Amino acid sequence: MRELVTQVAARTLPPALFARLRQIVFRLKLAEPRRIWRGVFQHVRDVPARGPGYADDAHRAAVIREVERLVGPGSRPRPTLDDDSGALLSLLCAVVSAQRSGPIRVLDFGGGPGVGYAQVQASLCAPHQIEYHVVELASVCEDGRRLFGHDPQIQFHASIPSRLSSVDIVHAAGSLEAIEDWQGLLRALCRLDPRWVLLTGVCCGDFETFASALMLIKGSAIPMWLLNGRAIVDVMAECGYALQLRTLLERVHVQDNFPPSLRLPRGHPSAMLFGKSVD
Repeated sequence: MRELVTQVAARTLPPALFARLRQIVFRLKLAEPRRIWRGVFQHVRDVPARGPGYADDAHRAAVIREVERLVGPGSRPRPTLDDDSGALLSLLCAVVSAQRSGPIRVLDFGGGPGVGYAQVQASLCAPHQIEYHVVELASVCEDGRRLFGHDPQIQFHASIPSRLSSVDIVHAAGSLEAIEDWQGLLRALCRLDPRWVLLTGVCCGDFETFASALMLIKGSAIPMWLLNGRAIVDVMAECGYALQLRTLLERVHVQDNFPPSLRLPRGHPSAMLFGKSVD
């Protein structure tokens, strides 16, 4: 019940008011803050993993319900600015689309069963002007195909499609940190030669890169990186991309179980936009 009340409040209250109420509740000890990170490790291989992680049936069902809410009949519920990635991705798609006559091409790494696509479609005034590719776990790809089997604008892939060309935007929302060779992933995405790379929900800071267990999904401990922000910028620079924007997202991670030097900036994950460098 407490989780349900929190979800309803998060959807109905303005983000700033919701964050302030959370602070008051925790300060008065009316509820305990949820700590989703456990332990500090040198490498993700050192993190004691358990459970199905993102393949958890309950988690997959919850994400499917969210997609169905966005694409269901009736008025389209537009994403709000406190969404981790929906508003930023939608804005970037709108800007890129306005600069060209044909459809834009997006690759969403770790895009679930089409969450980002549903958010973009709910936001764009011309939603037909997009070709959307999602790279995900095979089981999640099947979920997406069941949801969007009738929609030719979205395709699902179990690996990065090497022959995909003319990509306008590469997007990754909170998925970079889940990959052991995260540098290799960035290089592989950049080989698609996109004009823009948008990373959202990035758990990064000024600390040296380390690993921890993400306890977000009940019954699972998922090994994840918490990345040095400068290291991300350096890898992207090697690939010919320059950082154009970095901002903190609304969501706050409670990390009082970490040393202050290892916490996210004021607890916030980041959004980072990279553009192809122009010689």
